[in-house]
Amino acid sequence: MPSSEMRRFAPMSLNRVWASRSTSRSSSTSVSSTSRTASDARWGRRHFFDASSGGSDDRAIVEAGHDGTLPGWGAMSTGRTVLVFPFYDDNPFLNVLSLAPMAEGWEFLSAGDFDDWETRSDRLSPGDVMHLHWTAPILQTAETPADAERRLVRCGAMLSRAHRRGIGIIWTVHNRVPHEVFYADQERRLIRLISERADLIHVMSPSTVEVLADICRLPPEKVRPIPHPSYEAVYGDGPARRDARASFGLADSDRAVLFFGNVRAYKGVQSLIDAARLVQDADRSGVHLALLLAGRTPPSDRELIESALAPLKSVGHFDFVPEHEVGRWFRAADVAVFPFEKVLNSGSVHLAATFRVPVILPDVHHLRRDFGEYPWVRTFDANDPVESLASSLRDGSLFSSLKVTDFDPFLRSRAPWATSLRYRWLLQEAHSIGASRRVASTG
Repeated sequence: MPSSEMRRFAPMSLNRVWASRSTSRSSSTSVSSTSRTASDARWGRRHFFDASSGGSDDRAIVEAGHDGTLPGWGAMSTGRTVLVFPFYDDNPFLNVLSLAPMAEGWEFLSAGDFDDWETRSDRLSPGDVMHLHWTAPILQTAETPADAERRLVRCGAMLSRAHRRGIGIIWTVHNRVPHEVFYADQERRLIRLISERADLIHVMSPSTVEVLADICRLPPEKVRPIPHPSYEAVYGDGPARRDARASFGLADSDRAVLFFGNVRAYKGVQSLIDAARLVQDADRSGVHLALLLAGRTPPSDRELIESALAPLKSVGHFDFVPEHEVGRWFRAADVAVFPFEKVLNSGSVHLAATFRVPVILPDVHHLRRDFGEYPWVRTFDANDPVESLASSLRDGSLFSSLKVTDFDPFLRSRAPWATSLRYRWLLQEAHSIGASRRVASTG
């Protein structure tokens, strides 16, 4: 269970990001964020939401949202607290967000489970901030439907208490619903409840409003777009490509296909395996595939996956990948495939881009909208995933014209330090909303 207080910088490389105020590295440039401040201070709408390409809700969010101006360095006073729930100390995304606020004195506290979150939220002071991320631990860990109902009521009461006491409430929308849902009706009601009670709603994908539309309407005046950060300077460079491939026993002729992340049913891993088998069975293709699969896997799925992999050249690590090992997997890969069946935001795509590994994704609307413009992304037919993926995997020319610098525009727009600065602004806004509400209620 996570510790009661948030670790400041779990990965050592995050210390380097903080100490240097983030050096954004690419193959051709090395630019300190202190020299980028002027250009990064305004995260123009064109970089995230294009009002001309979406529906009326998207346009309303663009027009209603703040102008993106970041406060000057040192503009915020210290001594404020943000309670993060849930917090996972091995999640680099949460650590990246905390960099700039912690540098200015924000204290980050964490809650390990629903009961802990409820208890700690009642200890916050007016002007503090509560930041909710993934909703699964609220209801989906309940023992029975009746327990889920009770938790839903408790959550609503807790958010109401926080609201009355002047606590700013932020919700980051990571998924449409949790990946594994046992209490679907209660979860949908929870999402509607949170969207109503939150002061600010942080979205990382311009498709979030559309994807959640059948569950709830996200109030445009609450929505704040901050894209998912890359992981530059977080994991280090990793070993040389030749050494990485040798460590997996890969031949020069092998086309290494990587799946990295939680190996679960909703990730479509079986479709990838079936596609690789289809390529292998067609000897005339002359393509030698090697599958690399890495990530936590439930025991119930592991046996099935290992059995399916048996006829293929493959390397599997069905557990958490330590930080110092992440680079080895990506440096060895020729392409990363993420055959998601139901994902809104994917840190794995950003991780692949960080290591300059091209990506194949399903051709679904929100992923095409988010990533379709980039030359390092290709798509397959989600309605015929096995045949379509096999066609892509046997196509040796698929990314033949790709240059390392083709990743730079995407990575520059999502530099970790710049993202953390935007998050700092979000905390300041939530603090101001909560404090003003407290003053109004006692005035």
